[in-house]
Amino acid sequence: MEGSCKQHTLAVTQQYFESHCHLLAMADMTGTVLRMTGEPEYINLYLSCMPMVDGCVTTVTQSIAYCTWKNLGLETKETYPYERTGRGIKNFNEKHYQREWWKKRYRISRIDVISFKKKELIKPRLMANFGGPKYPCVGILCMSEVFRDGEYARVCAVNNEPYKHPEEPKSVEHAIELYGPEHSVLIVGVNTLSDGKHYCEIKNTWGEEWGDGGFSKVAFEVFNSVLFPSP
Repeated sequence: MEGSCKQHTLAVTQQYFESHCHLLAMADMTGTVLRMTGEPEYINLYLSCMPMVDGCVTTVTQSIAYCTWKNLGLETKETYPYERTGRGIKNFNEKHYQREWWKKRYRISRIDVISFKKKELIKPRLMANFGGPKYPCVGILCMSEVFRDGEYARVCAVNNEPYKHPEEPKSVEHAIELYGPEHSVLIVGVNTLSDGKHYCEIKNTWGEEWGDGGFSKVAFEVFNSVLFPSP
């Protein structure tokens, strides 16, 4: 089977030297789900401007997932009270809070997580999702030095040769030891039509220069965990 929501996602972003991959992937996922379920066509969501929330660390994704739930919610550029200025700047810009800001927030019901300990469930859950509602999911993986290379990632995408880890890690800690820190990407599609080449199509946050216009393909088993949205 194959299924994709690639056409519903926004333009590829470039995180540059900021450790915001989790924030960007989660906001992209949530905004895309909302657009697919009838919210305004363009929603550019914000989660947080705090480095301690946005940094690329293992526990961040759980914290960000909590921020999307009904009792909290995400904001857009129009209501977010701060403007990003960059690192090393002492002063920040603050915009006036709208009096009824809570009415402007966007929410989804919940986010389910399949962790490394149950990673055998990731593939069937992704296939069920992309065979049905086709919502984007956030995948957390260790990129490895070779897959970070944009040209290598492009070959994986164009030639339908999904990236696979040379050695299968036994735990998240082992994966980090072998292939570097965890990184979040948006899973926008799956394909299981070719024997031995079952893959997920991913959207990265390293700009259009990486991979095939910012996208590439990976095997299902490379993910340490996956987050599934429920509108």
